[in-house]
Amino acid sequence: MKKSRKIITFMSRKSSSLSARSLQGFNITLIRNGYSRAPPRMYHFTTLKKLINESHELLSLPTFAKKVYTLEGKLIKEDSEVQPKMTLVVSCGEPFNSGKKNSTDNKYGRDVLIRVDGSKSSINHKEEEEEEEAKEEGANGRRLPSRTRSIYDSVSFLFKKDEPKEEEEDKPDTSNNNKLPKVKLPRSTKTVEDQFRDENYARFCQLDRKDMMKVPNSLSIRAMIRNTQREMFIQSYVDQSIKSDITIEKKVADLLYDRKPLEIRYAIVGPGKSGRSSVLYELAKSLFVKLQTSKILVFMANFDICDPSDLYGFIINTTIYSLKYCAYQINPLADILAKWLLTIPKVESLSQLPSPFFAVGNVNGEEIRNLGRDLHKAYHKTDQSSTEFYKVLATVPIRLAKACGLEHVYYVIDHLDTCPDQLKKHLAFNMLKDPFVVSARDNNKLVQLLPNIELIETEKLIRPADKRVLTVPQLKLRLDALDCLGCPTYIKAFTDLCNAVGAMKNKATVKNKYSPIKSSIDESRRLVAVEKLKALCESLLNAGSKVVSPSIVNSIDKNAKLDFVINGQPDEEEKLDQFAEADEYEAIEGSL
Repeated sequence: MKKSRKIITFMSRKSSSLSARSLQGFNITLIRNGYSRAPPRMYHFTTLKKLINESHELLSLPTFAKKVYTLEGKLIKEDSEVQPKMTLVVSCGEPFNSGKKNSTDNKYGRDVLIRVDGSKSSINHKEEEEEEEAKEEGANGRRLPSRTRSIYDSVSFLFKKDEPKEEEEDKPDTSNNNKLPKVKLPRSTKTVEDQFRDENYARFCQLDRKDMMKVPNSLSIRAMIRNTQREMFIQSYVDQSIKSDITIEKKVADLLYDRKPLEIRYAIVGPGKSGRSSVLYELAKSLFVKLQTSKILVFMANFDICDPSDLYGFIINTTIYSLKYCAYQINPLADILAKWLLTIPKVESLSQLPSPFFAVGNVNGEEIRNLGRDLHKAYHKTDQSSTEFYKVLATVPIRLAKACGLEHVYYVIDHLDTCPDQLKKHLAFNMLKDPFVVSARDNNKLVQLLPNIELIETEKLIRPADKRVLTVPQLKLRLDALDCLGCPTYIKAFTDLCNAVGAMKNKATVKNKYSPIKSSIDESRRLVAVEKLKALCESLLNAGSKVVSPSIVNSIDKNAKLDFVINGQPDEEEKLDQFAEADEYEAIEGSL
């Protein structure tokens, strides 16, 4: 009996100790929220508040923990919801996206990657088998085969659309969190989104034509690349200070109709400030769309903003910028190439071309290296003649285009006559082999430089549709749209002047009991109209118009009291412009 009592006493003590241990807490598993590579950690749970305070050091969180979820995404709010041997996800306040493990992959020590939206990554079954075989070979002491990521996976994100999922009440909206931030990278002019886009376009363009056709939605990728190229082409206009304030789509369509794009060689001539740069802008933009199907490199330059002392850097930077969007395969290496080329005049011995240029698809590294050698040799010649150097410099666009798999150079040059004389002749010689659209201030120099080309004169280029007549009695001046010589910019200036005068006339002065009251807005309207009139008259006088004389231009002064009289009615489009300007005046007057 005594022996049995001892056994009962021992068993009762053991059961009491187990119950006391269970009251003190139990073990659970904690993992970090999101895409985490850290292994799960065991934790002895007592209270939810204590778990949140201690998980910061246990899981090496960047900030203090704020929320705890189950693997299904349910938010834990009370201690009773936590059960023994449970796996919980600790969050620092970000939405729930757990990085959990698959039991079948744990035996190999590898996690299944979980995307931000909760779906598995695009690692297929074949790739998993290759990884397992590579690990077995590595365990046997054999060399592991190198395997790069497929191009199909790198561009597949462009067309992958995730299906929307139902969100819980306690789950915030995370639709904007998955987008790439529109911030600029350090020491770069690109945003994160632009960098991500350019790298994937480069991978696609580095493929052979047969491999490109194997990529899913390859035609859609090509369309996206062409749209980006058009955006970069317009950005080149901004960088080169080439702008347009006219609209001549019908005339541009007539000039390009039934013409082979690769055989177009236009030179735009005309009086000063008649719209040569504007016509070049509109014409070159439409021609670029037609040339996109061909393998071309755009060389856009405005020599009016070029510093003659840095002519070499101007040519190199302009060509490299065009390579970034015309030959996307070299886009990731474009800055390295620019730095290598710009150092050629500064060093006595030419440095080696970086090795990545010899491993990129659709890029001929040997041709680029030969170009660098020719530039270095011509620049560091012992004789004083620099003709050979500028002759090689003029071939930089076409040689870089050939090295990147392109066949032609599309020249868009404004103010070609201001190009330094030592480069002008050699550049013109290379231009005659490819399509181009150029303009110049001196028409005679342009014709001598590029003989046997088709000239487009801004004078009598378009037929005016404005029927209004502007009269200034004090100056004995009468102007209509036919007096603008058919130049686009002169007609645009006349239309703007008539719209400004019309807006001024529509706003009559306020009548007081004893004298009329004039506000400051009326005076500003008058000054704007006088300035527009003087600018138009000066342009017409320089263009050789017989309607305007020097005495009329000298009589136009800001302090002169001029009366403007308009006869006739504008067309519908000009009426809309006039109403828009009137609304702007009302807004300004209301703010005053």
